[in-house]
This record gives sequence, structure tokens and C-alpha cells, in this order.
Amino acid sequence: MGRISDTTEEERLVIRECIKEAFWYRSLPLGVATSMSVHFAVRTGKIRTTRYGAWPIIVGAGSLAYLVGKLTYIFGENCSRKFLEKAPDSDITAQLKIKRGNDESITKSWPSVEERNLGFADILEDFDFSRTSDVEKSIMDDCNSTAFWKYSVPLSLISSGLIYTAIKAGLLKASKRNTTFPRLPKMLVGGGLGYIAGQWLYVYSRDCTNRFHNFAPDGEIARRLRGEVVGQEDLVCMDCLG
Repeated sequence: MGRISDTTEEERLVIRECIKEAFWYRSLPLGVATSMSVHFAVRTGKIRTTRYGAWPIIVGAGSLAYLVGKLTYIFGENCSRKFLEKAPDSDITAQLKIKRGNDESITKSWPSVEERNLGFADILEDFDFSRTSDVEKSIMDDCNSTAFWKYSVPLSLISSGLIYTAIKAGLLKASKRNTTFPRLPKMLVGGGLGYIAGQWLYVYSRDCTNRFHNFAPDGEIARRLRGEVVGQEDLVCMDCLG
């Protein structure tokens, strides 16, 4: 078994981040996509059902995809990169360097926080917005508005429309419990998933990251995106000024 009790707090934070990102960025999307694909294959007769119905096959395939997604993320380069960036002096990082032949050029060639698509999400996770300037707050408001109106709302409507079309075409079954609006439950689920996908697609687009680099290059968020270390002497309490 692993020696979790011997790990440092810094290492445990990285491990928790790896597990969290593995769920949202790999396990959940892969599990949902696999389950929907298998469900469609069963409905079209490409996969035979068992005597217990189609759900054992769907749940089994989705669970396997979930597990594969989680393991490939945790044991892949994403987590290794996190240890090299956020816990460079830890024992785990030392083992990673030994495993890779202690080649410094490898660690330098890997993308920095600024170059990673998920760097912006990582920074916002533990960021204190009370220290931001008015310009940075305005940029964040613009980012939220853009993510909502140009990404989440359209994808939510498209997902709901696709679910409606699939039910009408007989690819999905309507709800048996909600007899008044039988298509509504699945349409709401599709809309919710589309909304979440829109938020993450906006993060991947790097539009908000570029806004901070262009319009607030000296702000704390832009400096963190560039990988600069922001010390306590650099932090300003915006409410204390004046």
C-alpha cells in the first residue's frame, strides 16, 4: 500500500487536485460519452441486451470508461507536471525525475502554468478576489458575461434541442413518471450538461486569459498566469486604500 501518511501537505494538495481534475476532465466526460454511445448502440440493435436488459451493459461500459479515464489522468503527464510545478522539492517529484533519467531539459520543455489550458482554472480555484483592482474585476465580469451568453446558453439550448429530437425520433425514451411533460426531464439534464460544457469550453478558449494579459498585464492574475511568484509585499488591500 502507499505511504499517504508520510506525504507532506504540499504533496497532498497536489494529489487532491489530480483526483479532482481526473474526475472533471477525464472520468466524467469519458464515462458519460461511453454510456451514451453504448445506449445508442443497444437501441439501434448493434449490441444485444442481456436477460436483465440493457442497463448492465451500459453501466458496466460507463464504469470501465470512468476508471480508465481516472487512471490515465492520474498516472499520465498531467499529474506529473503538477508535482514538478507545485511541489518541486517533494519526494514524489524526486522519484519522477529519477524515473525520467533526471533530465532537466524535460522539465523545462513541459508547458508552464501560462501555457496550459487549465492554468486559468487552477489560479481561480484559490484566488482572493478582494485583492483585485477595479480593472481586473471589470475583466472578470466581462469574462463571466461572455461565458454565459456566447458559450453556456447556446450549448444548453443545442443540447436540449438534440435531446428533444432524439426522443421524438425514438432514440431516447420519454419519461414515464412525468406524464404532463414527458420530454422535459431529459431535456433539462441535457441543458444542464450543455451549460457546464460551455463554461469549460470558455476556459479552454483562453479568451479570458488573453484579456488579463492585454488589459491588466501588471495585475496579480496576469502575473500568476505568467508563472511569476507574487509575494505578500506585492499584495494590496483594495478596500484599505483611500
